[in-house]
Amino acid sequence: MTLRLTLLAAIAAALALPASAGAGGWATVGLDPPDTLAAGEPWQVDLTILQHGRTPLEGVKPEVIVSRDGGREQSSFPARATGEPGVYQATVVFESAGTWNYVVDDGFAAQHSF
Repeated sequence: MTLRLTLLAAIAAALALPASAGAGGWATVGLDPPDTLAAGEPWQVDLTILQHGRTPLEGVKPEVIVSRDGGREQSSFPARATGEPGVYQATVVFESAGTWNYVVDDGFAAQHSF
């Protein structure tokens, strides 16, 4: 009887794994892009991070990563919690004039390109 219950428990646990994995671990990131900035001027950016696009995600450590020249020149700027659920703020500085790309690492599951 104990072996049968153990076997049934193992089967139930195995069947439960795909369901939780299927729930996924993803987030969306919203932000207001900078209008225009001069080189060296700080950009205070608020990141709104929502798990599954709905629930404010707390307790993560997002960062903004800026790059240019095909990624040869790159800097990252950590964001800190603002006290509002799911909202984090980073101070980003583009070191020189030119065209920069930026991504946000949501600190949870992915990097989001902008």
